[in-house]
Amino acid sequence: MRNLYKLMKRHSDRGSLSRPKRARTFVPVVEPLEARRMLSITATFSAASGILTVFGDSLDNNIVISRNLAGNIAVNGGAVNIVGGIPTVANTTLIQGFGLSGNDTIALDETNGALPRANLYGGLGNDTLIGGSAADLLFGQAGNDTLFGRGGADLLFGGVGDDLLVGGDGNDKIFGEAGNDRLVWNPGDDTDLNEGGDGIDTIEVNGGNGAEVFTVTANGSRVRFDRTDPAPFSLDIGTSENLVVNANGGNDAFSATGNLAALIQITVDGGAGNDTLLGGNGNDVLLGGDNDDFVDGNQGNDVVLLGTGNDTFQWDPGDGS
Repeated sequence: MRNLYKLMKRHSDRGSLSRPKRARTFVPVVEPLEARRMLSITATFSAASGILTVFGDSLDNNIVISRNLAGNIAVNGGAVNIVGGIPTVANTTLIQGFGLSGNDTIALDETNGALPRANLYGGLGNDTLIGGSAADLLFGQAGNDTLFGRGGADLLFGGVGDDLLVGGDGNDKIFGEAGNDRLVWNPGDDTDLNEGGDGIDTIEVNGGNGAEVFTVTANGSRVRFDRTDPAPFSLDIGTSENLVVNANGGNDAFSATGNLAALIQITVDGGAGNDTLLGGNGNDVLLGGDNDDFVDGNQGNDVVLLGTGNDTFQWDPGDGS
């Protein structure tokens, strides 16, 4: 009993047998969003095949593929580690970019020189794909996508959605596919094939500020558009509902021939300059624009707006309203 008393007294002198609990402190870890997004982009290089492959993820990725003056290829300026080796313009034959989900931008930056050809796929979401100077393949896939082929003989596919497709320099083949797509030709572009696909599609041609001569003719079940002067080019147009020509500045001439009424709806804006606009056999929209224009709608029930200047509108027997 004496021993039990001594034991209890010893512990009583020392205080409680139980140790006080330490207060826990929770420190929130804040991870920068941009750093997390950068880490979500992955890149691999196969020296055996010469293919550089870049993947995004479900986020809205911004992927820029570039090179330095020495020819070394980088992803997002080197912020994305490339597994498998160092790709260069000498050892790389193909660049592949996959946006996957999200509203992605995948672009080739050729500020320091040309890059190898690329296959770029937007995936799900409203994506922007920008090619380079080589013969690239751009595929928007699902979503309302924007595709710029830039240089080279490119292949552009809009996929499902209302897409904007601009081929750029080079003899391009452009397919809008499903959705209400807009396929655009700009000054400096070359001869292209334009296939609107399903939906209500528009082919848009933008002229320069000099005097130009444009013609459009029925070519079987397709439509052929030409600029005959200066620097001739042509567009082979199929499965498209609307042709919009913005002649812009200069004394321009436009004429339409053949049974176009069954193929395409034509809208022409002469812009500034003394323009001559001759419609076809369909229901055309002809806008004279500024200066002294001559407009003849020809057959069909046309809409004509003459604009400022001393304009002449001609109606011939057999023309529509």
